[in-house]
Amino acid sequence: MRILVTITACMLLSAMLFSSACERAQPEPGSTKQTVDAIHLSILEQSSKELGWKGILSLAPFPAESDKDTTLTLRLTDPHGTAIEGARVRFTLFMPLMDMGKEEVEATIAGNGIYVGKGVFSMDGIWLVQADIERGNQKGVLEFEIHVNVP
Repeated sequence: MRILVTITACMLLSAMLFSSACERAQPEPGSTKQTVDAIHLSILEQSSKELGWKGILSLAPFPAESDKDTTLTLRLTDPHGTAIEGARVRFTLFMPLMDMGKEEVEATIAGNGIYVGKGVFSMDGIWLVQADIERGNQKGVLEFEIHVNVP
């Protein structure tokens, strides 16, 4: 009987820890979560404080390299996971710690809430990719930190 109680307690504790880990896996509004998928694209998640939308940014190639074209792919969804269609997305690439100028890229609509643009990180270092989003009278900003040849 004691073994059964111990096993049950361990299973409950494991379930609670797993559930807690899953809840924390969602990015907080304004925070960035980074993972790498099976085809080696960087995946960065960000939630818009203004709109409540979630943006997932992918970079190709990954890791990003200086002085090379980088494809920026942003997938926008509402809090329920429904694709955000018909938005205007403009990417701005800049270094927050050094004035290297800004590169602005107008994204094209690829469908299913996906917006694509190409930009160049002009040097190694920490960059921000700011996605300015407009749809009708709704406006929001997502900001993603990108490490270009920075360990």
